[in-house]
Amino acid sequence: HRVPLTDAAVKLLKSMEPGKPDALIFPGPKGDVPSNNFLTALLKRMDRNVTAHGFRSTFKDWARERTAYADEVSELALAHINSDATRAAYARSELIDKRRLLMADWEKFCLHGESKKKAGKVVSIGEGKA
Repeated sequence: HRVPLTDAAVKLLKSMEPGKPDALIFPGPKGDVPSNNFLTALLKRMDRNVTAHGFRSTFKDWARERTAYADEVSELALAHINSDATRAAYARSELIDKRRLLMADWEKFCLHGESKKKAGKVVSIGEGKA
């Protein structure tokens, strides 16, 4: 699963001490590949009443409700597999460029929230007609 990184993610990675070329960025407790429950266990140790799935769900809700990206772009960002065999046979692209834009928008939302939109001028129906 390839993941396009945002500017903030690249900046964070560049700020870290360089490791060996094959070293993991986020190793498990024994220095190996972390289990699927790695984030859940971390959140529990941090005494946070949130779930790893909640992070993913929040991202998906934001993508659906606040953006115009096609559903398959956020589905690929979440590494979801298309269960429709016919559609999956034709969907060979990873949509990296679209996912890069999606993740940049997600980064902006996470860092700054939603910007207040200027209200448009409300015009009464029939205004200006004689």
